[in-house]
Amino acid sequence: MKTSENSRRETGDAGGMDRSGAPVRRSDKLFPRLGCSLQLSLIATALLHPSLTAFGVSKGKEDPTEDKGHLFVGLIVTESEGTGGHACTGSLVKPGQVLTAAHCINPPNTGTSAARQSFERFLFYDSNLKKLKAYSALGVRHPAYDPTRFYASKDVGVLLLLNGPETPLGLLADPDDDPKDGKNGTVVGFTGAEGDFPLKGGTVLTDSPAASNLRYDRSESPVILQDGDSGGPTLFSFGDKEKIVGTHSFIDRIKTPEYDVDTRVGRFLDFINGKGAIGIDESTKIGVFTQWKGKDGGDWSTGKFWTRPAGNDVPEDNDVAILDPTTGSDQAIEVSIGDGGTKKLEGLLTDVKLTIANKGTLAVTGPSGALNGGAMNVGDKTAGAANFDYSLDNEGTLNINSLGTAVLGASIGKDDVMVALFNGRGEDGKGAVIVVDGGAMEVKKQFDNRGTFVLKGNASVTVGSSLPAVEKVGKQDAPTKSLLNQGSVEVVAATLNLATSLENAGIVQISGSGKGKPGTISSGPVSNQGVIIIGVDAFLKTKSIAGVIGYQQTAKAGIGIAKGGELTCTDEKGKLADVDLNTGKWSGNGKINGKVFTAGKGAPGDSPGLFTIEGDLTFLPGASLEIEIGGRGRGVDYDAIDVINGVEFPGETNGNLSLGGRLELTLLNGFGGAINSGDRFRILTSGGLTGFFENALPGERLKTVDGLGSFVVDYGIDSLFAPNDVELRDFLPSPPSGPQMTISVISPGQVEISWSARFEGFQLMEAATVSDPWALSPHVAALSDGSWKVSLSIDGRTRFFQLVGPP
Repeated sequence: MKTSENSRRETGDAGGMDRSGAPVRRSDKLFPRLGCSLQLSLIATALLHPSLTAFGVSKGKEDPTEDKGHLFVGLIVTESEGTGGHACTGSLVKPGQVLTAAHCINPPNTGTSAARQSFERFLFYDSNLKKLKAYSALGVRHPAYDPTRFYASKDVGVLLLLNGPETPLGLLADPDDDPKDGKNGTVVGFTGAEGDFPLKGGTVLTDSPAASNLRYDRSESPVILQDGDSGGPTLFSFGDKEKIVGTHSFIDRIKTPEYDVDTRVGRFLDFINGKGAIGIDESTKIGVFTQWKGKDGGDWSTGKFWTRPAGNDVPEDNDVAILDPTTGSDQAIEVSIGDGGTKKLEGLLTDVKLTIANKGTLAVTGPSGALNGGAMNVGDKTAGAANFDYSLDNEGTLNINSLGTAVLGASIGKDDVMVALFNGRGEDGKGAVIVVDGGAMEVKKQFDNRGTFVLKGNASVTVGSSLPAVEKVGKQDAPTKSLLNQGSVEVVAATLNLATSLENAGIVQISGSGKGKPGTISSGPVSNQGVIIIGVDAFLKTKSIAGVIGYQQTAKAGIGIAKGGELTCTDEKGKLADVDLNTGKWSGNGKINGKVFTAGKGAPGDSPGLFTIEGDLTFLPGASLEIEIGGRGRGVDYDAIDVINGVEFPGETNGNLSLGGRLELTLLNGFGGAINSGDRFRILTSGGLTGFFENALPGERLKTVDGLGSFVVDYGIDSLFAPNDVELRDFLPSPPSGPQMTISVISPGQVEISWSARFEGFQLMEAATVSDPWALSPHVAALSDGSWKVSLSIDGRTRFFQLVGPP
């Protein structure tokens, strides 16, 4: 369901994938699927952000004046890995239910490493509010959908909307409503091509090779269907009623003329109406929509709460259970699964408080997966299990409590790189929360977090255990992504294991309990575009994969490591590996185990403190090192960094320091006035030093950033101290920015010269001319207010005065 796939089929290029994820056969270029384009045009992008209140693809109007008669038609948008776009078209045909094409619904039903799981949203114009609204959706394909059969593919699907709209509804054609050849109809779609919204015009009906399809001669029709129209309705009038006869499916290019092909909806009314259908194995009925009808809570197995089209009054195996009885908040309704029973479903949409405990098990086995808008609680001092063989889309609250377990993505193909757990939709994931408190969760494929994800209470979570280690990105192998975080991840005295890589564009916080229980994240390479905070008794352990280093961050990212916290980066052999801090910021009192490269801002300490690098530290051009000095205690009163030798391998030494960039010194709490001439400050230690600071060559004096004084910076072979260390010595305070002396007449024949106590130890010198020898002026006295003053008689001579500091 990618734009590139659409382009290949339109141009007849061989290879690639069907929109379903199926391998493309030779004939696929002759039968391109419509729609499912992820074109990110300006207006399509606006539609992804409902706050822009844009409606319509090409005109961008809030009020669809071009076609007020078809307000039951809306956009289907798919999103995956932070990308999104207009994919298809759909029609609201029942309250909260949208008719579309099966190939518009994820996930792909066959595997390929290039496939991506994604979720759907339905964008629908609310004529009462006069704005576009976005509804979360659970997609259900026809159980016998087969994308390789084209005219017999059963390309029909239904989106179940969370708290969806009830009106206006499109009217479905009856099985006997057959339009005759040559009869004109109306096509509605959100085309990816230029043109008016909605795409509307007469169609020319022709015969079809299969009774389940309709087709139209593209050469005779005034409307040509394009990408983005898939799933949209074709309508014909029967008497005084306009009915939906077909949904747009694919283009038949095998012959001339070419045909637009629809799926005839009248052949699939049982499925559309929630009565299910025989699966592809032609033996099992799948996809019955079983609705919770009560406004009260109760046991899952109690029949009085359910409405089922046929058979028992509770969901059976392979049903789609819908626990969304009202359009408002339903979390006051509590439904429980317990007593050791297992509830096995094809799909689940829930907006209630669903509790799975007392040895109860929920198993969602079908590719439709589950959509949670309520509060799902698994375990609570009693055992409970929730298993989602494909995916869970969480937009409410998911709690995995003590003795609770959850497994997600177990049936996704071995080589597939797909998301098994979504937490939150859109850019901010507002309201989506997952808390694992003492329980255990395994996400076998990817986890896309846009909301809040918390681990605590000695919880254990594993992500990506069934992902391939690498995938092709262009022509290069790259690590697959176990966790994609745009929200907040908090690990407190718990363990998060990521089998492959972590991509962070949000906030990641790790901390221990303070009582000997650490917080740990173990991962392949970490790419940090946000903020990572490693607290006390907390550890981030990374490992290189496919030549990609264990940790790297972007210019605007940052990492803070507290005392007792560590970042460790190793390669596949366990050797210390590169840590690329780029132009981002790093700070704290903690420790990095690895070979650190930085072109960014280093700020050791927590005003102030000691930072440790077990490995190597290289300051690249553009780097800066901020050192704060507020006392004489190293790592306590002033900032310092120790670069020490880590675990060595044959032929390799660590503990090396390479200087570069700029050194920036700042005095804290007025300490400059208390520094003695013999005070030294050892700000960097190492086992071997090379390079130099751009603004402080060895032995040069460097002013503090605040302008309060300057130090001599010693390092290298000519240092007065250890050549592999950087030390500051011989502090000189700066003179005040105002006048150095004040001269005033205090009485006839008397003048007074005074200066502040800041110049204690300075001497007043005088001379007859500026070129004569300077002599010490007499009568210098300290006053009670801390100033210094000398009174001189006026005797008619011209004299010059200056303050001279101590040697």
